[in-house]
Amino acid sequence: MALKSNTYILVLWLIILFIISIIYVPIGEIGRVSHIDKLAHFVLYGITALIFLKVLILKLDIKKSMLSAFLLSSIYGSIVEFIQSFTSHRSFELADILTNCIGALTFVLGFGFYAVITRKKTDELSKK
Repeated sequence: MALKSNTYILVLWLIILFIISIIYVPIGEIGRVSHIDKLAHFVLYGITALIFLKVLILKLDIKKSMLSAFLLSSIYGSIVEFIQSFTSHRSFELADILTNCIGALTFVLGFGFYAVITRKKTDELSKK
């Protein structure tokens, strides 16, 4: 049941992310903040990787899940970035793809470190 509900969450997230990525967004005040779009890419694709991870970890071991979540999130971000090149109000930027990948990698590695730390604490508590 968890796999099915997590998959629905993933699909919904990917649809929302796609829509956000291709709609026209007036720059206004956001454009005045230096590199705010890169921060958005970093965080959104980091979250995407974690949602992929949440689905994959139910089927694969942790290392394969982490690698797959990173790759799938990065590939999805690259595809969306490529699609943006066909719109009149968005553009293709390699820097955005790089930022997507860095965000996905950072969040996945953060999860991995968290998993290792919590496992060690659990192991220590069970020994007492």
